[in-house]
This record gives sequence, structure tokens and C-alpha cells, in this order.
Amino acid sequence: MNDVKPDHAGGAPGALPPQAQKKPAAELPPPARHGHWRQLGRVLLVLAVFAFGMVCGGALTLVGVVRHVREGARHPERRVERTTRWLSHRLHLSAAQKERVRAILQAQQADFAALRREVQPRVVARLEQTDQEIRDILEAGQKEEWQRIVERIRRQWLPPAEAGTTH
Repeated sequence: MNDVKPDHAGGAPGALPPQAQKKPAAELPPPARHGHWRQLGRVLLVLAVFAFGMVCGGALTLVGVVRHVREGARHPERRVERTTRWLSHRLHLSAAQKERVRAILQAQQADFAALRREVQPRVVARLEQTDQEIRDILEAGQKEEWQRIVERIRRQWLPPAEAGTTH
């Protein structure tokens, strides 16, 4: 008799165990992929750049809008010409229409200036009251910083004082 023993129970001598036998390709698991992390990193980088661009674009837009609003508040006389140019461009106004729009805006500006002269003392009085109320609850060092804040706000947002008004 042959003294050769099978390598595994129930198999032929010299045969490979079932788990070591060659499987069809469809049954094999896909090879481990390490490139998906690289691809994910690229996607995240693109998203980060996009988000950074959105933040920067939004901030620059905000700065431009704030600057434009401040300019209009501090120099209302420039608004008429700027608005006339903008409307002329957007509406494709004829020369005659452009002149009529300019006249309408100049009349509006004069009315708004009169309203501002009428209302500004009340606005300034209310701002001064708020200033004093906040100042009353602050300590000495805080009051100095508050004063700098108030002065900056007045410089940036309030139109120049006209004759007879203060701020």
C-alpha cells in the first residue's frame, strides 16, 4: 500500500485544499484600491478652493456695496450723476430722456436734502442719547474705546454737518 497521506482531509494525495484552488475571476474580490483617497483629496481641494472663492467674492462685494452706500450718504450731490448714468445704460435712454431723468433726480435730491435737514437733528439727538446711555455703563478704559468707535461710525456713516446742525 501506498503510505502517502492526503494533504487535507478527504482530498486526493498532493491535491490543493479547496480554498487554495483557482477561482473564476468573477468570484475574486476586487483588488484593494488606494487611489480613491487621492481622488477624494482632489475633490476636497476643489471644494475648498471653490468655498474660498465664494467667501472672498462675497467679502469684496460687501466692501464695494458698503463703500458705495457710504459715498452716497456722504456726497449726495454725486448720486444724481451716477444714477443718471446707470439708468441711461440700463434703459438705453435717449439724450432727451437722460436730461429729463437728471432733472427729476435733481428735484428729488433737493427734496431729500430738505428732509434730511428737518430730520437730522432728531437722528443726531437719538444717537447722542444712545451714546450717553452706553457710556454710563462702561468703565474708564471701555469709555475710551467706545469714544473711538462712535467717532469712526460718525465719520463713516453720517453725512457732513450742514450749517446749523451738529453731530
